[in-house]
Amino acid sequence: MAVFFRRSRRAAAAGAAFALSLIGLAPAAFADPGDPGDPAGGPWDVDTTLPASYADQRLATGGSEGFTCYRIPALTTAGDGTVLAAWDGRPGGCGDAPNPNSIVLRTSDDHGETWSAQRTIAQGHGDPDKLGFSDPSFVVDRETGEIFTFFVMSHDWGWHQGGSNPPANERQVMDAVYISSRDGGQTWSEPVEVTGALDPGGAGEVFNGRFAASGEGIQLRYGEYAGRLIQQYTVRDLSRGGGMYAVSLYSDDHGATWHAGAPVGPNLDENKVVELSDGRVMLNSRSSGRSGGRWIAYSSDGGETYTDPVFDTNLPDPRNNASIIRAFLNADQGSDEAKVLLFSNANATSRSNGTIRVSYDDGQTWPDAKVFEPGGMSYSTLTTLADGSIGLLYEPGGQNIQFARFTWAWLDAAGVTITAADRALHRGDDSIDLTIGNLGPAGDLPAGSLSIDGTLEVTAADVPVPAIAAGAQATITVPVTIGEFVDPGDLHVTAAYTAGGTSIDSPLTLPVQLQDGQIASTAIPQSAFTASASSTPQPGHGPESMFDGDTGTLYHTAWYTGTDDTEVPGGFTVDLGDAQDLAYITLVPRADGLNGTIGRYRILSGTDADSLTEHSTGTWPANSDPRRVYFGGESTRYVRVEAVSTYGDTADKWISVAEFEARRVGREPLLDISLTLAGEPAASYAVGDRIPVAAHVENTSDETLDAVPRAGEWRGLYPGCRYVGMEPGFGYDCTAEYVVTQADLDRGYVDLGQTWAVDDENIAQNPATDPIQELVIAGPRVNLGIHATNLGAWNPPAPAEIVAGTQLTYRFQYSNTTNATVALVPIEGDFSGFHITETPNCRYGALAPGADPICSTAVYTVTADDVSAGFVAPPARFAVGPNASGADPFFVLDVPAPRIDLPEPAASPTIATITGVEGVTVAYGTSEADALAALPATTTVTDSDGGTHTVDLTWTIADYDGHRAGDHAAIAVFALPDGLTQTDPATPLAVAATITVDVDESDGTDGDGSDTGGSDSDGGNPDTGDSDGAGSGTDAGSGSAGPTDPTVPTDPTVPADPTGSAGAAAGADQAPPQTPGGELPDTGTAVGTIALLSAALAVAGAVLVLRSRRRSA
Repeated sequence: MAVFFRRSRRAAAAGAAFALSLIGLAPAAFADPGDPGDPAGGPWDVDTTLPASYADQRLATGGSEGFTCYRIPALTTAGDGTVLAAWDGRPGGCGDAPNPNSIVLRTSDDHGETWSAQRTIAQGHGDPDKLGFSDPSFVVDRETGEIFTFFVMSHDWGWHQGGSNPPANERQVMDAVYISSRDGGQTWSEPVEVTGALDPGGAGEVFNGRFAASGEGIQLRYGEYAGRLIQQYTVRDLSRGGGMYAVSLYSDDHGATWHAGAPVGPNLDENKVVELSDGRVMLNSRSSGRSGGRWIAYSSDGGETYTDPVFDTNLPDPRNNASIIRAFLNADQGSDEAKVLLFSNANATSRSNGTIRVSYDDGQTWPDAKVFEPGGMSYSTLTTLADGSIGLLYEPGGQNIQFARFTWAWLDAAGVTITAADRALHRGDDSIDLTIGNLGPAGDLPAGSLSIDGTLEVTAADVPVPAIAAGAQATITVPVTIGEFVDPGDLHVTAAYTAGGTSIDSPLTLPVQLQDGQIASTAIPQSAFTASASSTPQPGHGPESMFDGDTGTLYHTAWYTGTDDTEVPGGFTVDLGDAQDLAYITLVPRADGLNGTIGRYRILSGTDADSLTEHSTGTWPANSDPRRVYFGGESTRYVRVEAVSTYGDTADKWISVAEFEARRVGREPLLDISLTLAGEPAASYAVGDRIPVAAHVENTSDETLDAVPRAGEWRGLYPGCRYVGMEPGFGYDCTAEYVVTQADLDRGYVDLGQTWAVDDENIAQNPATDPIQELVIAGPRVNLGIHATNLGAWNPPAPAEIVAGTQLTYRFQYSNTTNATVALVPIEGDFSGFHITETPNCRYGALAPGADPICSTAVYTVTADDVSAGFVAPPARFAVGPNASGADPFFVLDVPAPRIDLPEPAASPTIATITGVEGVTVAYGTSEADALAALPATTTVTDSDGGTHTVDLTWTIADYDGHRAGDHAAIAVFALPDGLTQTDPATPLAVAATITVDVDESDGTDGDGSDTGGSDSDGGNPDTGDSDGAGSGTDAGSGSAGPTDPTVPTDPTVPADPTGSAGAAAGADQAPPQTPGGELPDTGTAVGTIALLSAALAVAGAVLVLRSRRRSA
């Protein structure tokens, strides 16, 4: 970034000449730089206690005081409360620089009630040596009281010449200069040039054209940059294709030196900044390309750098200069008051409908709006006045300058938001969830009601709303009924909320979708319409202008001449050509203003022109939105539209309508038509390139029909794909080529849909001028040249070194060969440093034409699945569209990654042997838990490569009794060690051991369980089958039990003999040694058969799974 601290010879010479033209620049009158001047004062906060008021007055009228035209307002309040209003005085027309324009000034010392005479503070002149000054903007240093006025100084070239060509001499340079005043605007300095700061040179910083964004700059109040002065500029950057960028010019030393921040763009234009409650700076810019919104970016370093701009459609704008300010400039950082912003612009598709909006959350939402000028309105600028009111300087219709002064109360700012859930509605009974947010300025809201007021085809009952505390919100479900003839698309309604003294009408856009079996309406050809007017039309603007498909031509009543020959009320009657089952009509207002736009209306209809009946009445809003009136399928031939009132600079004097359209009730499609690409699309397209499309047409009706495509921008479609006299069930294929247009490239994509007419005339010359059905066939959407490419992993390790967990950095390159500027947003991909929820990420918020940036922050972590698959190729998806959030994309790009093939992994070793464990002896009476705890906790496994692995054992035992001496079999299972694979067949992951319960020495017996019953002759095999071989004495005989050999363990896997057989005691077989074939290892103790072990493992396995899950958690 450059610092300006010099005056070139060219600048000095220009300044000397310039000084002669300034008003009040006598050296004695000008405050010396060392003088304190007027004391610093302000800024001032809005006073919310002032009563509601709005008053305006004309400050300049084109054609007066030597100037043909007045444009480009600037407004501020000096430290002593003086209001300064400046603008361009333009001679000989209304041209921008290099027209020899001048900067003129008027001041007010009573908050805008009265004004001084107009005086010139920067005087332009014509040839020879033409000199001009344009586009003023004020910046006030509240610490010193000095006022800076920035503007353009031009000679032979202006923006359009200097913006696209390097100057050949100094007179072709579009200079940036300022003058300053330290006495409230009474006297001014000679000009100081800051062109050098705005033309630093070097790669990426060749600012060839430059002008101050008119209105008012700011001084920061918070944090480390407090006191910084910022004036916004628009520049052209030749090193970036001549794109239009925003730049902050700032000073940290009260204007002694100025620095240029980094450019923000492209596709920006006149731009403003405002300091937010957290100290960040928000940039709000007019668009130089697309209309319908504002570009928004943020700076965390006082305007030196900004985030990528995002297009915000919450502030509709027709590519116009606007104004944004803080309402409470003295509020504490982070406070609710510091979050309140005011915004003024032309809230329409044209430069009209001047509106003030209010935000309570640093510009995230704008719930309150008040129209101050429903007619023509171009540039505007806001400032707070010393008495707590708000000043507004703007361009009304014509070439004039208007000042308005209003209060906070006049805004009716309640801070209530109403938003609709993001879901489509359907014909018939439905419901929509509306969320009411209370941002707080009105305090707690009492219980109220909510309703939806829509077209005749949307009905909804009032719904109660509970009380909503300040800062809270409530979601209300509103039942609605959508009429059976509402077509798919956006439905414009108004949500009306009332609570106590608060009443809010919030416009909502609700999407409508058709369900299976529902049919859209069919357009009635405008060529069939005729009209008669009850109001005298202006010559060349008769009612036939409503039927030409061109919104740029108007039906307009005779120009009003200032007499009482008003044409309102008045109107016109349209003959649809024949009786129709009318679904609805649409009136499209003019887009270039509100003059003659119908407000209150009355609609009459019928089949007899002499006996029309009233159909509906109402009031349409003061905007250019299409007006739709539903007829519910009524048989209708004549529709009369009566204008009871109209909007405009002079209301109720004219009637104007751009287009009249009508649609009849739809029928089931008579033809089945599908469109597909006839081949792979190209990577990029230019104007005139052709895209082949294949059409399949089939007659699914029981009539003989004609299929007649409408040609449009197609080659070979008509008459090449027309078919006359299709028998029922007949089908055919054809191919046509779509020709790419400039508008397609400007959009970045094209939808290859077609319109087909269906007729039953069955004659070869059939042009289908009055078809029985018209079908709009959706076709494929083709990307005309916006791409993302995965360039592959950057410096990856050798494939043999890539394992699970390896991190690979991928680079994505973006390209745009179209004329559209779009957001390219990653939406799918298993990368870090990639998604917009991370910083850094791979989003590109404004991919300009010709741009080819690379994102190199995406990191992919190789997974075990990748290794198992034998390759790495992480896919990604990007949304391409208008929103940096990725919402509502134009299309989605599937971006594969170059494949990295991995070598076959070496075979994992298998289990070779499992080391057995020794059994244990426990004292008589030992609990099961203590007995199991006495067993070894681990053992070792040897793998086929000779490696050893220690494994944890989980023991279980069945039918353990610590009060029964003898042996008890225990089973332990373990998990397969990491890095090993199972054998085939599988090796049981288990070992066995014996727990021996010692004899009880306390009862004086030999521990064999002798009883006192009769002696049995077989020596200890009573017929009760006791498992220890000792009888219970229930036999008729008597005697002591036979001895049990404690050195021979009992085989626990052999079931007890119910007959008391002694064969269960001694001589049980020992288990064989474990082999890889799947048997148990030799543990040095007796174990049972594999069959019973498996049953024990089923129980133990459950224990293992539970333990494993606990470890995983």
